[in-house]
Amino acid sequence: FGRRLQLRFGRTAAEIVPLGVIVATWVIAMAIVVPALQHLEPFGEHGLDVKLWTWIPAGTFTVDLGFHVDALTAALLIVVCTIGMLVHLYSVGYMAHDKATWRFFAYLNLFMFSMLLLVLANNWVLVFAGWEPVGLSSYSLIGFWYHKRSAALAAKKAFIVNRVGDFGFAL
Repeated sequence: FGRRLQLRFGRTAAEIVPLGVIVATWVIAMAIVVPALQHLEPFGEHGLDVKLWTWIPAGTFTVDLGFHVDALTAALLIVVCTIGMLVHLYSVGYMAHDKATWRFFAYLNLFMFSMLLLVLANNWVLVFAGWEPVGLSSYSLIGFWYHKRSAALAAKKAFIVNRVGDFGFAL
């Protein structure tokens, strides 16, 4: 989608649309953070669980796809959304010389989505489902300039370290 956007409307559209999405995400997150940190309704003292649907029904074992927001989640939302928004804003200028800006911002938005899934997950299976795309997008961002040997080697190292982290996570 980003490549078509950049080809049709130019490089600015491929930068502004992802930045606009992240700014909108930051605004929505702050609208959630304020009442969650103040323990207002509907969050209360224990937070708010939102179940979207049952993801894995297996007899007595079920895993719901849903999100949980409490004071800790709210603090992490502030960190993830604010830093993500600032990185997007900085990247517009930093990537001005690159022809594949659309690809960089696609990886960056995948990273943001994955981090938000990781932070908002209401169960360990969903946390792991957020953890894996964080690793993928990290690998993609680190190796973005894959034509450079150093970037390719760093991406490979990040991939291997992430697999070690997956093993530790699974334990």
